[in-house]
Amino acid sequence: MKKVLHVTNNLHNGGIEKFILSINEEVKEKVLFDYAIITSIDHFNKYVIAINQYGGSIYDEFPRKYLNKKLKNIYLFLYMRKLLSKNYYQAIHIHECMGVFSILLAAYWCQVPVRIVHSHTAYPKSMGFQSLSFKSKFVMIIDYIICYLFATNLFGCSIDACNRLFGNRVGKDSRIKVIYNGIDLNVFCQKNNSSVDEKKEVIQFCNIGRYTESKNQLFLLDIFANLNEKLPCHLNLVGFGELESDIVKKIKSLSLEECVTLLPHDSVIPDVLGQTDYFILPSLSEGLGIVLIEAQAMGIRCFISDAIPQEAQLGLCEVISLDLDAKEWGNRILDSIESKKTLKLDNEKLMNYDIKEVSHNLLQEYLILK
Repeated sequence: MKKVLHVTNNLHNGGIEKFILSINEEVKEKVLFDYAIITSIDHFNKYVIAINQYGGSIYDEFPRKYLNKKLKNIYLFLYMRKLLSKNYYQAIHIHECMGVFSILLAAYWCQVPVRIVHSHTAYPKSMGFQSLSFKSKFVMIIDYIICYLFATNLFGCSIDACNRLFGNRVGKDSRIKVIYNGIDLNVFCQKNNSSVDEKKEVIQFCNIGRYTESKNQLFLLDIFANLNEKLPCHLNLVGFGELESDIVKKIKSLSLEECVTLLPHDSVIPDVLGQTDYFILPSLSEGLGIVLIEAQAMGIRCFISDAIPQEAQLGLCEVISLDLDAKEWGNRILDSIESKKTLKLDNEKLMNYDIKEVSHNLLQEYLILK
């Protein structure tokens, strides 16, 4: 059986990990996935359990003491070279993580036939390459050169994600492809009643995502506070991250304890979405926004920022500018709800995210020698 090594920063309950494990489930009879984790891992989460069931190995022995050292990239190169020399892999799939160029160089050194670099994030709407610091620009240029010279495949979850890591070369370099983050359409299927019950006493809003600055949940709470003044509603948040304590403090400061719930990060997402009327995603940046695909697949109307890539807009999204304040966001959402405007899901676009199709396409990339 062919073997593929996936490399990522961590193995938590995040979008990248979910994407990899979904692919793993689909191709487990044809390809064995191993995992190299660079920064951290929860050995007891559902992903680790699934990997063990699939027969894959997890390598997380990269010394944590080197993570913040100036020579960490040299240590990472030596670590990955040792790992790749001990195991033969048909392909290495490097998901956006620390030391991409060190890992890619090690893979080239060890003659791994297929060497994939995968971009999962995009620049924030208000930023671009020119806004970066000199150090960040230098690192980005080095990454770009190394990717251009030594990668056989350059993937991104959207055109914006490709542009961020590989330059504006989509359509100019045959190695650059947009690989959609697939979902199981049998699990995320449209609810029997996709319209909101007009007689419902409390409108259910939802946001799913890591608690980070880019996901903009603190701004979301301001939006919801404005909504809560004008209609009976409730907000469910699902996630984890460094801003969790700040989110809890803000909920208290806005006196929203009774109408905002922080659900466990490992909640069953289809069940959460099944109870949701409207989804709000005011992100400052998104590589794609796979939660939007899941929500729309279930027939949920979504209110999103203008930083969300076009690829994630399947017909049930209403775009609101990040230049507007929280009060105006609340007014726009309320006006939309009251207008009973009809939106229609584009099923043809949705099929691009079928995990079976995405897995088939990736399998071809893994198995074809470049």
